[in-house]
Amino acid sequence: MFTRMMEIVSKRPILGAIALGAVTACVTSVVAMLAIYVFQHILPQRLWGQSAAADVFNQPAVAVFFDAVIFFPLLETIIGQVIPIEIARRFGINPWLCVFISAAVFGGGHYLNGGPLHGLVTFSVGIVLAALYVVLRRNGPASSFVGVATAHILHNALLLYVLTALFPSLA
Repeated sequence: MFTRMMEIVSKRPILGAIALGAVTACVTSVVAMLAIYVFQHILPQRLWGQSAAADVFNQPAVAVFFDAVIFFPLLETIIGQVIPIEIARRFGINPWLCVFISAAVFGGGHYLNGGPLHGLVTFSVGIVLAALYVVLRRNGPASSFVGVATAHILHNALLLYVLTALFPSLA
């Protein structure tokens, strides 16, 4: 299936990147849920930090959607994947080490915003997003950005509107 998906991406890079990003959003949502479960059992509760979504829901619904589902995923994709991976590539760093560097930047930024639990969970999700960027990079940076941004946007939408409805303790 992956080979078939990569054939589609190489023939239609942007459309393929969007499709692969949508599939990846489902994967990152599962990764996030598993990471939350695991890290809540490893870290003492006093080290969890605040819920990343706590401040988000204190805004009007339109602002929540724009900030959490559109604006921040686009900005974070540039800061967390595009910049670290493109800089590391210019230095000739192995692509899979680029994934780790990107995930560390992505998780580190979220750690500063939400504490250790949020940082570790987003580091885990960041590995998947950075791997998607690296896989799509053979078709150029535009399709890489589009694929990862799509995954990030849909991931946030799934977490904010679907998973928090199913699991209210996440909100």
